[in-house]
Amino acid sequence: MKKQVYLHVGLPKCASTSIQYALYSCGNMDFGGLLPVREAGTFWRDSALAELFDCELRFNASDIERHKDIILDYVSKSCGRKIVFSSENISLRFLSWDLPTWHKLRFIKDIMPDHTHYLFVYRSPYRVLVSLYKEMVLLGFHESFHVFCDEIFRLRQFSFFNDVLLGNFLDSFDRIFPKSALTVIYADSDSFEEDLSRFFDENVSLPDEPANVSITNEECEVIVEFNRKNNDYNIMFDMLELHRIDRNWNDERKYSNARKRRIRKAVSSELIKYAKSGEDVVYRLPRYVAGAVIKSLRGLLERRDSRVRKRMIEKYIEEMELMSI
Repeated sequence: MKKQVYLHVGLPKCASTSIQYALYSCGNMDFGGLLPVREAGTFWRDSALAELFDCELRFNASDIERHKDIILDYVSKSCGRKIVFSSENISLRFLSWDLPTWHKLRFIKDIMPDHTHYLFVYRSPYRVLVSLYKEMVLLGFHESFHVFCDEIFRLRQFSFFNDVLLGNFLDSFDRIFPKSALTVIYADSDSFEEDLSRFFDENVSLPDEPANVSITNEECEVIVEFNRKNNDYNIMFDMLELHRIDRNWNDERKYSNARKRRIRKAVSSELIKYAKSGEDVVYRLPRYVAGAVIKSLRGLLERRDSRVRKRMIEKYIEEMELMSI
């Protein structure tokens, strides 16, 4: 039986979880150890894959032969005709010691089968920045959206900011892989499900309600105030989501940031009752940050690249201009 291998490479907050839920019901699919639907109290069936995608890829992508054996062994033993690996850690950088995207891509090229197809789901840069801000707030960040944008822009060589710019990711990928290996699908497009179905050659139907939805703007403001009062600013020092690694690390899981995020989400549902009513919170981008994104997006419009959907890029530029101050 000929098997097809796929690797979904982020960005986070771009319908990754919804895609996993949708593909989970496809009979031909094997998720490479990742269980988007929680079973038996774990997200991973294979601890070696958990180690690879959640830890090694982020911080120490070096043991090529060992990890290549892990991947090939899993693929050879899989009963699925299509095997999907999913890792936002390829394009997600929160920490200065989190390896750069190009390094991770070189490592991935060495350990994945040659015929692997890669998927990059792209979403409105403005919405990605807002959603990532809310994730960081749930993990303890207690500053404004303006400060958040300022920090990731100032530290853009060490943050996820550069990968929010599609052109940068394409450049990194194309220096290592043939262009034909990467498909870009736009999460904001009306044809999102159709594009996913075409890519996986399956009838992909996304959940009616998006999975892992961000908190509202108003809830976010309440939690920011809660974080300020509790002085719990640990986001830049402890970002590993240990709840996704099944290694019986009970103490680490107990105090993991995933648990803190769930607690804050529960707290927000109570605190929101005391939020001022009638005040709509709108997040605006600093002009210089919006300008950098717009400049990059306009550069995409000049590329002769079938992966760039110009209508969507023009839409993103308009949104960035509208949501900046």
